[in-house]
Amino acid sequence: MKLFKKPKSKFYWYDFTVRGCRYRASTQETKSVRALTIASLKLASVIENTDPIPSKPTALGDFAERFLAWVDTARLEEMTRKFYRNGWRLLKATPVADMRVNQITSDCAEQLKFPGSAANTNCALPTLRRMLHKAEECPTAGREDGTVNTGSSVFGGVTDQTFSG
Repeated sequence: MKLFKKPKSKFYWYDFTVRGCRYRASTQETKSVRALTIASLKLASVIENTDPIPSKPTALGDFAERFLAWVDTARLEEMTRKFYRNGWRLLKATPVADMRVNQITSDCAEQLKFPGSAANTNCALPTLRRMLHKAEECPTAGREDGTVNTGSSVFGGVTDQTFSG
């Protein structure tokens, strides 16, 4: 770990790399002893994998485990549970399952093709929208800035009623 002062800053900065990821930021401290303490705490939290900012957003397929666990425990009607499980079954066979949640755009959603009737599309797309909204609520699933493309941004503000036939 390197502790230093930038030429035009009164604060000490730290710089270190863990698991190939570089961490460099101000400690917001002017005294070297306190700055070293702040930098050491940051290093410890990164090493213990408790860093509050994830390095990469979660892939939709990885997030599906959390989503399906929510489906099983949430206060939902049984038909809604079946609807979401079936929607994920359809989505996991598409390229969007391997994409990170912040990369899924309306263009991606429009290009999705599902086998069978239009009812499959009417099941998969609302499930995708709900998954993206749940990912937005989850702090470890989104972007480094904590955001994901929400269902309304992916589907242009279209509501669930539009898809429900």
